[in-house]
Formats: sequence, C-alpha cells, structure tokens
Amino acid sequence: MRKIVYLSSLFLGLSLCGMTSYADISAQDGFYIDVNGGYSGLMAPRQPTNLIYVSSPLGTYKVNSTTWSGNFGYQWALDTFSSVGWEAGYSQDGKATYNGSGATGDTGSLKLSASSYDILATFNTLWSNGFNVFFKGGVAWQWQQATLSGPLVIDGVSRSSDDFTSRHFAPAAEAGIGYMVTNNLNIYTSVSGIFGDTENNWAFSESGNDYNNPFAVYRFRIGLSYLF
Repeated sequence: MRKIVYLSSLFLGLSLCGMTSYADISAQDGFYIDVNGGYSGLMAPRQPTNLIYVSSPLGTYKVNSTTWSGNFGYQWALDTFSSVGWEAGYSQDGKATYNGSGATGDTGSLKLSASSYDILATFNTLWSNGFNVFFKGGVAWQWQQATLSGPLVIDGVSRSSDDFTSRHFAPAAEAGIGYMVTNNLNIYTSVSGIFGDTENNWAFSESGNDYNNPFAVYRFRIGLSYLF
C-alpha cells in the first residue's frame, strides 16, 4: 500500500508541475507510444511451498515485484473530448520467489517470472481542464518462466531441479486517470490485470507440477504516452 501511495503522489506532483493553458487541449487522431512502470504481484499461493510437509512451515516467499511495459497504438477522435483506438505492446508483469525451510530435503527455491504481449481496445474521455479517464480491454499472450532449484518440498513432495515455460491466452483490462500536459503528452496512473490462474494453496497439480499455469497478475503503474 505504501508503494501505491508513493506512485499516486508522484503522479499528482507531475500533473501540478505540468499545469498550462487548456485552450488547445482536445482529442486527436494519431499514432502514439507509451511507457510505464510500477508495482505488481502474481496471484500465486500466499504461503510457503512446504505448508503440509511440516507442522510449522518455515519457508519464505515473496509474490510481488516491479513491473514495466512499452506499447504503441493508434487512436481516433470521436469528438472534441473522446477517442477510441487500439494498443499493442510487451509487458514485464511480475515475479514470485519461494525458498525452502532449510531442513534436509527442503533447501531449494522456486522462482516465477511472468511476461506478456497485450492487444487491447482503448477508450479515453477528456475534460477541458486536461484530466482524462481511460479504459482498455483485450487479450494477453501470457507466459511464465519457472525455475526450480531443488530439492524443494512442494505440497508434501520433494522436487528436484526443473526449468520450463508455460503459455496461454488470458483476458486483460486496465483503467486509469491521466493529465494532458500538452495535446501530445499525457501523464497517467493506472491499475491493470491479467486474469489467469488464482491459486490459494499448493494442492493442485497438472502433469506432475504445482506451478505450471501462468498466474493472474495485478499491476499499479505510472506512465507517459506521446501522440505523434
């Protein structure tokens, strides 16, 4: 939560620094590029991998990290203060790390890293004071790299070293608020997500793995978009 407050404060500060005349601010046609970064998390289990292996699980875990993405798109002005368009880009979505208890047979670690290619439809509405609200929705081609350095106990079973990548399509959505510094430059903050798997524990398995499907992702970001 502290990081979310920091991001929001930074966005507000940048907006206030960019206060200019609003007379020429309006929706425009054109291509744009977008870069952003912030805080993310995987909806992986919020508990040690050895939950049922020992009476008092001692392993550690972290399911949040940084996130960033780069995108390009095109928008069409519907009227003076609204536009629709499309957007495509690459996103580094988040990481999770699990460490064993350190006991014999449970000294390894599991590291997950999620990324995606996103294709989204966009809608943006703009006010005369320069602030705007936008919504995006579409599909993500999501993949998750799993690196297991064994031995690590997962759901009561000691696993040896493993390394593989899983992929699937999943719905994606984003909502945010921005401030138009000029007709070309928008500063914004947003919340977004990819709706993959959401597992609360390690008691699930496919093909012998408990970590084979890409997990759902949530992201809080600040960014800049530039319209050409």
